[in-house]
Amino acid sequence: MFASPPADIVQDILAVELRRGAPSSLEAWTTHEDPEVRARAALALGRLKDTGALLLLDTLVSDPDPLVRERAAFALGLTPTGDVALRIALTSEKEPSVRAELFRALGMHTTGLDLLVRGLDEDGVAAEGAAQALGRLALAKTEGVDSPEVIQALLDQIPRLRYPGLRRAAAFALGRMEPAHMDVALSDILLDHIRTDHDPTVRSYLVRAGSKSVGVEVVDLCVDDWDAGVRVACARAIGTTGNTDLAPH
Repeated sequence: MFASPPADIVQDILAVELRRGAPSSLEAWTTHEDPEVRARAALALGRLKDTGALLLLDTLVSDPDPLVRERAAFALGLTPTGDVALRIALTSEKEPSVRAELFRALGMHTTGLDLLVRGLDEDGVAAEGAAQALGRLALAKTEGVDSPEVIQALLDQIPRLRYPGLRRAAAFALGRMEPAHMDVALSDILLDHIRTDHDPTVRSYLVRAGSKSVGVEVVDLCVDDWDAGVRVACARAIGTTGNTDLAPH
C-alpha cells in the first residue's frame, strides 16, 4: 500500500501543468513505483491537452493499477485525438470501473456512438459510464444520438432497479435528446415509465424526453405528480406543447 503521493512530487507535477510544460517533462513520474504518482502524472498529461502526451498515455491506460488506468482514460478524454486510444483500450480492459471511465472519456470526444450503445449492455457500473457519455453526446446534438435504436437502448436501462445511477444517467440522456418524433412502441414505453417509476428524478428527465413527441400525453400523466421537480418539468413540457389549458391544478 502507498500513501498519498509525496507533497514535493505533487508540487513538481503541478508546476509542469501551470507552465504548460512539454508532456515529456512528466515522463519520469509515469514510471514511478507509486501508482498514486503515476495516476497524478496521468491527470497532468490530460490537463496539458497536448497530442504529445498520447504516447505516455497509451502506456498508462494499460498500467497494472486500475486507478492509473482510470486517470489515463480521463486524460485521453481531454487529449485531442485521444479517442483512438480509448477505442483500443476498450477491446482489452476488463475492470468495470475502468471501462466506465473509458466510456465517459469517449463521450468527451463526442464520438463512439456505436461503442457506447453496446456499452449499455455491460455491468451496471460500466453501463452507467456509457449512459453518461450518451448524455454528453445528446448535449452536443451529435448526429444519430436520437435514433430509435439509441432511444430503445436507453429506455431498456430504466427497469434496472439495482443501478439507480445508471437509470438516472439513461433518463438524463433521453431528456437531453428531446426527440421530436418517437414511434408508438417507444412512446408507450416512455409513458409507462413516467406513470410508474418510483424515482422522481427519473420521471422528471423522462417528462422532458417526451415533451416534443408526445407532449400532451406526458403532461396528462405528470400534471398532478406528488413531486415538485416533476411538476416543474411538466410545466416546461406544457410550454413545449403550447397548450396552457394543461396547467397544473
